[in-house]
Amino acid sequence: MTRQRRALDWQQAAERAPAALGTQWTGAGATGQGRMLLCGCLRQRLSLVRDFGLELGWLSDAA
Repeated sequence: MTRQRRALDWQQAAERAPAALGTQWTGAGATGQGRMLLCGCLRQRLSLVRDFGLELGWLSDAA
C-alpha cells in the first residue's frame, strides 16, 4: 500500500468517526457513565479535527 493511500484511508476513517462516537453516546444515555463517555467522545473528535484538518461545524450541534 502506498503512503498516499494510507493517508487517504486514515482521513476517511477520521471523517467516519463522528457517527461511531455519536452511536456510542446515544447508547449510553444520560447516566454518569454516559457523561464520561460524552467527554471522551468530544476529546477524540477534537483530536481528529486537529490531526486531520476537519471542519468544526459539528461543535455547535454537540454543545
